[in-house]
Amino acid sequence: MDVAEQGVAAVRMEGLTKVYHTGETLVRALDGIDIEIPTGQFVSIMGPSGSGKSTLLNIVGCIDSPTEGSLRIMGREVSRLNDRELTSIRLHEIGFIFQQFYLIPTLRAIENVELPQREAGVARAKRHARSEELLSMVGLGTRMRHFPSQLSGGEQQRVAIARALANEPAILLADEPTGEVDSHTSDSIMDILAALNRDRGLTLIVVSHDITVAGRASRLLKMVDGRVVSDVPAPSGCGPSEGPEGNSSEGGKEGREGREGREGKGGGEGREGREGKGGGEGWEGRGGKGGRARG
Repeated sequence: MDVAEQGVAAVRMEGLTKVYHTGETLVRALDGIDIEIPTGQFVSIMGPSGSGKSTLLNIVGCIDSPTEGSLRIMGREVSRLNDRELTSIRLHEIGFIFQQFYLIPTLRAIENVELPQREAGVARAKRHARSEELLSMVGLGTRMRHFPSQLSGGEQQRVAIARALANEPAILLADEPTGEVDSHTSDSIMDILAALNRDRGLTLIVVSHDITVAGRASRLLKMVDGRVVSDVPAPSGCGPSEGPEGNSSEGGKEGREGREGREGKGGGEGREGREGKGGGEGWEGRGGKGGRARG
């Protein structure tokens, strides 16, 4: 079934709640979230540390599970799925990009990209060809046989993007994808992600402290204390139809202005999350499959 044609939302949350027990204290990381994200939309999520952004992304990515409420991924109710079915969702429907890359240090770049395909049972020749294609697409055609330690931070994140795309997911999740790279590399990474949304129709959900990153989306959600307090078009209005950084005739100026915080023309707001001025949240509890990142 073509979910786009059938009008099935990529993600639908109803009353989504997550409660953690810390000793005798109950922490409501998510408090009744109601969101629908149409197939092919580019959504950014912002909010202070501890607002629930990363918890929400973990649950949408089927890394964590909600305490209460309904979550549908491409029309399937996740709460009804067993572990095997959840693993299939993670392998085939969702690609996850992490702030700290999480590449396997003893595997070459191409082997890191092949890994999820091997888990999905893709034949060796096919996964090798697919990995070469993806690494060339992200500009690493001459670096694919290097180990992570031989790559820059930006190059490692490009490998991570290729790995997230390995099994052709419908939904791409990115948690602070530019948090470990400089501003120039941040722009190039966001160019790749925006193009994937625009040209391939991937549903893209990005958590970021950087307003210039968030402004590349078509929709901006702001979270506080586990709740969505604002759901509006992103500042630059740069959605799939307009291309990266508002490159249409109406959006180009806004795209350029969105970068001024990094270029020194309009103040330093854009990088405050990374520089510690606006609360650099970092990576809270993202230690693997069951990590509970509550940022």
